Amino acid sequence: MTACVAAALLTLPGCTDLTEFDHALRAGITVIHTPDLSVIHTIEDISGARSLCSLPDCFIVATMEGTLIRFDLESYEQTGFLQLQ
Repeated sequence: MTACVAAALLTLPGCTDLTEFDHALRAGITVIHTPDLSVIHTIEDISGARSLCSLPDCFIVATMEGTLIRFDLESYEQTGFLQLQ
């Protein structure tokens, strides 16, 4: 009996008022000068941006769509794109 009540309490709240969202995440990168925290450059509107990896001459952004986007550290221009499968 106690197991049935516990199962009902765990199951029922998850079945009511279900809200589903279908929005594309769009993010950006702001490059900051560390001594005075001034903004050096902003890259906006990167679809699905999830994580960032900084390398000596570039940085790579991984997206939720399975892509890697490479940006140059000096010009901040996109210099590469790789679709992972």
